[in-house]
Amino acid sequence: MFCNASPIRAATALTLFVTSPLFAANLIVNGDFSGGNAGFTTGYTLTTSTPYLFQNGIWGIYAVEPIGSVGGSSAYGDWYNVTTDPFGGNGNVIVADGSPVADTIVWSEMVAVTPHTNYTFSFYGAEISNACCTNAVLVPTINGTSGAALNANGAWQQNPPFTWNSGASETATLALVDTNISGPYNDFVLTGLSLIPATAPPSFAAGKATLPSLSVGGALYSNCVISIAGLVSGPTGSSPNGSVAFYNTANHELTVPAVTVGATTYYNVVATAGNLDSVGGVTGADSYDGTHLTISSVQVAGKIYSNVVITVGRIISILKGMPTATMDQYDPKTGQLLIPAVEYAGNVYTNVTIAVGTIISVNGSPP
Repeated sequence: MFCNASPIRAATALTLFVTSPLFAANLIVNGDFSGGNAGFTTGYTLTTSTPYLFQNGIWGIYAVEPIGSVGGSSAYGDWYNVTTDPFGGNGNVIVADGSPVADTIVWSEMVAVTPHTNYTFSFYGAEISNACCTNAVLVPTINGTSGAALNANGAWQQNPPFTWNSGASETATLALVDTNISGPYNDFVLTGLSLIPATAPPSFAAGKATLPSLSVGGALYSNCVISIAGLVSGPTGSSPNGSVAFYNTANHELTVPAVTVGATTYYNVVATAGNLDSVGGVTGADSYDGTHLTISSVQVAGKIYSNVVITVGRIISILKGMPTATMDQYDPKTGQLLIPAVEYAGNVYTNVTIAVGTIISVNGSPP
């Protein structure tokens, strides 16, 4: 992607961030910890120990690192219960050695909310050490109101549904506390934190699932309609095991905590996802009018530019199905742009790779 005197020209890499209706409004900043140790407060102590971050007899400490690095950062030798994030990748997580001091906050963040609105607070957790003995019990709170605990085991779980009404509040202080005060064992990982406006439950009809919110690789998509290729497992139980549907890009499986079919609600359904038929209603992250591609926002060398319009070269490939990435990616070496989802003539196309032409405008003005 080139243009005269443009800041985009000097960029070594280009990542497009989408702020359109494609994404659900997650109010939590850095909920997947892709931004590292930032955006939250904690009563735990950041560990910088060597040669291992986590060592015998040191409790109430934490680190933020890729899940694939967790096992090697522990001196215990058994922190390998989960080796990928909940979405099948190697995303960052909070790793913590539980505190023996009661009510020590693991994670907390304050966000702005709309009064008299229902919100859903979700997160993923797992016991990372040997799950034989005494595991983390992770309790979420919003402005002092507690939700049901996530009793961690040796696999990723999403917390039980926690819906909170803001009442007259214009801010919400969210927190997670491990109520297990055992020093030994009681080691856990966290990621995928989100606070989003509560919506109607997912539904299924005519071979298609309608999902108000969907987590893909840690990003939240809104108002998705997905073709279902087949049932993998479930339904099971009489209550949901989580609160937000998520899609695993590694095995193409869609996990839905609760879905209505006619007048009946089914829980904990895992299905093979087919094509993404629509997202954000109909409009995708980007839109194409046959000549120009319009991108809501783009980050270049740490700066964000809004409403970028470019011309499009030839189409390299279109791979159907769910998005394989969570944001647009531009490779300056090849001049190719990978678009997870784009709307054209009322249809949504996914996993589109194109050759990029020239920049027409940035935020309404020539580059």
